[in-house]
Amino acid sequence: MAGTGEDVLQYGPGFLWEEIEQAWREYEEAGRPDASEFGLTVTPRGHQVWVRSPNLVVQPSRA
Repeated sequence: MAGTGEDVLQYGPGFLWEEIEQAWREYEEAGRPDASEFGLTVTPRGHQVWVRSPNLVVQPSRA
């Protein structure tokens, strides 16, 4: 269900709505950080997204 109470229809190889809901739950659990609290570190080996500190890397979640 969407926030409006409407049904959400999904099709395709993934479940995008479940991923959105999971991301929202994680955002809420993190205390709803402001955009200024997020950062990105890029090196020749790759990149990492973090929140509040480069030591707090945001990891992909599997709902």
